[in-house]
Amino acid sequence: MILCSANPLSIIKAALLAQIHHDLPCIKGDQESLGLFKFTHAYDADSIALTTLIPQIQDACGLNAKWLLEHPGKILQKHISANLRYRSTDKTLLIFAALEHTLRYGPVYCFTGRTTISQLFISRAKAIAHEIHQTLAFIRFLPASDTLLIAQPRLFHDTAEIIIRKFSCRYPGIRLVLLLEDQALMLENDQLHYQPAADFSRSIPHKAAFNKSWEAYHQAQCLAALHNIRLAQKAIPQKYWDWAANRSSQEQQSN
Repeated sequence: MILCSANPLSIIKAALLAQIHHDLPCIKGDQESLGLFKFTHAYDADSIALTTLIPQIQDACGLNAKWLLEHPGKILQKHISANLRYRSTDKTLLIFAALEHTLRYGPVYCFTGRTTISQLFISRAKAIAHEIHQTLAFIRFLPASDTLLIAQPRLFHDTAEIIIRKFSCRYPGIRLVLLLEDQALMLENDQLHYQPAADFSRSIPHKAAFNKSWEAYHQAQCLAALHNIRLAQKAIPQKYWDWAANRSSQEQQSN
């Protein structure tokens, strides 16, 4: 059994060890899923350097993995990091399967989606990037105080920590809070904290009043000649429509 941490570099090293020792890779804490295999001898990927494993896999399997130290290796780590944030019970299995194909046939084979596994691997990485991009574009924070802004996004994957850190550049010196399904994520002084959502639920300002103010601003700034509701509907996925505070005024203008 090959044990690794839930980070891209450790997972890559576990995939290399799995090829060298013909064993099963597993993220630490998930050993129960291996059944009887959890009682076998375990190799710890965190205790071995990547530069040590590259010549070993060359000698044991005849595979050239030097590219892992170059730019394609960095791209692979980014794809793994994104797949780790994808909410799916099979994400670990998919990552290791994609890595096995990549080690055997090269990075281009994976990055271009030559198989169903690599296609899904790349597709999930794109889904994470898409959610982050869309959330940054459409989410709207509500002012709870002079130093506290709160938002309640509808996230489908584990992207909250990336999103809130990107927003910190827009609001320096302000505490930011994302209300998630059962907890709140707060960024304060560049530190992330998870707290019960109830601690902030009562601090959310009345959304109707905020939307009314936003619609007044939109009416003052919007150029009717440039308004194209059909184009806006194509650009903004339907699952994000509720975030558009000026949606009602747009719909009225389109009618």
